[in-house]
Amino acid sequence: MSKRQFKPGLIPTIVTLIMLPILVRLGFWQIDRAKEKEQIQTMYEQRAQLPAIDITQRITDNIESIHYRRVVVTGKFDVKHQILLDNKVHDQVVGYEVLTPLIISATKAVLVNRGWIAGSADRRILPKYETPTGRQKINGVISIPSSKLIHFSDYNRDASRWPAVYQWIDFKDMRQATKLPLLPFTIREDPKGPHGFVREWAKVNLLPERSESYAVQWFVMAFVLLGIYIGVNYKKVGPDSDE
Repeated sequence: MSKRQFKPGLIPTIVTLIMLPILVRLGFWQIDRAKEKEQIQTMYEQRAQLPAIDITQRITDNIESIHYRRVVVTGKFDVKHQILLDNKVHDQVVGYEVLTPLIISATKAVLVNRGWIAGSADRRILPKYETPTGRQKINGVISIPSSKLIHFSDYNRDASRWPAVYQWIDFKDMRQATKLPLLPFTIREDPKGPHGFVREWAKVNLLPERSESYAVQWFVMAFVLLGIYIGVNYKKVGPDSDE
């Protein structure tokens, strides 16, 4: 009668030692993401109930503390220095988000995200749109761009013309390009407000359950990998073995 003995091979061992920690790490990362999403969801719901803040006054040094806060502000649009944020999709159509600087005072301006517009099949042709002149009252929600986004290229701005086309928000570069004292956040204009475009701002609903589901999948894959490794390396020894 042959017996089985655990005799791990070199290649299966190397593959398992590489893949197993990665799968386990991804599982715990998704658990952390679920907790982070729950915190963001709670923060959004709480701040939505707070009164609108006055950004004409001094802004707190802790910018994150005003993320998702409602705001009401008046000023004049800088029609000459508008920005189109590229690669924004609505109903499976690629387009732009229109960011128009609102000049609040001589020392303060803010980018107002007026919503989405469709782009042309010819990327050299930029969409045409209207921007009101005169003093405007803007209602909206403060949005702070994530600093964790991964950019696959250093190319960001087409500086050859206005409106300028950006791939992502870079306040330092935008201040230099517009020559305006831009605040370090944007205002997503209220969907019911005038002089805007498609403003179907997604409510913050990050579904922590989805991350929890992904975590389970990663852990299951790690368990399966370990099971395969053990099964493959338990080999027959003795008279009936092939060795």
